[in-house]
Amino acid sequence: MERIFKVLGYALGWILGWGLISTVINEGLIQSGSYQHGEQAERGVLSITGLIVIFGAISLYKEVFPSKDSEDSKGENSSD
Repeated sequence: MERIFKVLGYALGWILGWGLISTVINEGLIQSGSYQHGEQAERGVLSITGLIVIFGAISLYKEVFPSKDSEDSKGENSSD
């Protein structure tokens, strides 16, 4: 049950990070006059940052949550 909460927290952290990053990028581009609120470019930034966040979360998942088999083998190797 504890692992479920950790995974949920991991996912929520990435989602919040995505929202923050994409908002900062969009606001910067809007303030600089690159485009206006509601334009397709705004959705493009959301999509691109979303893909980056998804790939980042997937690539780091195995490092943050190692499988039980690898944890067991690490424990056996450290006692040698």
